[in-house]
Amino acid sequence: MLELNAEEVAEYNGLNGAPIWVSLGNTIYNITHFPFTSDDERRILVQRSWGKVTLDANYRIDLINRLEPYKCGKVKRVKLEPLNQLFTYTPRMLRLHDNPRNGIYIAIHGLVYDVTDHLDSYPGGRTSLMRSGGVDRTADFPEGLFQGDNEDLLIGRMVDEGSMENVGKMHIVLHNWVYNFKKLETTDPAMYAALLPFAGTDATPTLTSPKSHQILGDLYLEHWDLIEGKITDDHINKEITTGELAQHAEDWTAWVSVDGYVYNITGIVAFPQYHDAHFPPELLGQRIDHVPELARWVATVHAYRRIGRLVEGPPSDPEPETRFVWKDENVSDAIRRFWEETEAERQAAKEAREAKKAKEAEEEVSQVPPEGYDEDVFKLPRYIR
Repeated sequence: MLELNAEEVAEYNGLNGAPIWVSLGNTIYNITHFPFTSDDERRILVQRSWGKVTLDANYRIDLINRLEPYKCGKVKRVKLEPLNQLFTYTPRMLRLHDNPRNGIYIAIHGLVYDVTDHLDSYPGGRTSLMRSGGVDRTADFPEGLFQGDNEDLLIGRMVDEGSMENVGKMHIVLHNWVYNFKKLETTDPAMYAALLPFAGTDATPTLTSPKSHQILGDLYLEHWDLIEGKITDDHINKEITTGELAQHAEDWTAWVSVDGYVYNITGIVAFPQYHDAHFPPELLGQRIDHVPELARWVATVHAYRRIGRLVEGPPSDPEPETRFVWKDENVSDAIRRFWEETEAERQAAKEAREAKKAKEAEEEVSQVPPEGYDEDVFKLPRYIR
């Protein structure tokens, strides 16, 4: 699998005929022809195409499952600068990283490490880590013991969850992330002064409005080091009907209900070897209160997988297909044309590309690398050379 640094990934931005790539964690996906299910989902990925995407826990499991066939590479690990380049994780977010599809992350002394590709070299053995991914392992390591030899695995840091009641006068909330901008008073006085009108508030509506303040965008995207916590999402209050629950009874989208709440257990069903329980297929999409031991295990050990409250009702209707319309006139014509194509045109273009690729593959079988040309590089797809 290809390994590219973040700058190389950014070159695949859909411009001038290039594919559209994004990175999620350390995995790179080619979303050029990804079948989005809604405009909202399209915006989540495409607005950061050519860069790193972060997902709310509500989207993460289902979307990663569907992105799996579009995986095309990994981001090279580099030594990160402290804090400002590290993504922030809450305990609930970390818990989702307990299998190889989502990535196996552990937290040690407040820092998050991606150990997905290092299970066999992990102290304590592969089995130990398979059953304890997504949790805080600080107790297993004296401070400095793990960090010193594994800086290349460092991807983030831990913060706590709270409520708006915890937001202070020097805090600004953006998309539920709580920023403490007090430090800017000495490091960037101009930015500090510009942010003062938003102090102690949730400025997300202003950030996302047509007349958004650039200063809020800069804070949100460039100052992860100022994040001190996250406002607890209220998604667990979402109402999910019994009919909708029954629609999620497959190994690629598995929900169950316990004590009136719905849990997304797709990661558990897909990777049973990484967990302590096996779900019979007939339990998926159902209430499982009649299996008390299993129900208790889901509600306690996997409480972070709760996604809503169960109510009686019919299945949900599939979302009508909608056409995404670009409002930004500066967006590349190449990208705009891509989204405006009909499904038939897309399929025809896909078949043409596949035919071309097959023909190139046949031609390359008999090719010999030019003299002095690295053989491994020669084997890479033409557009990457």
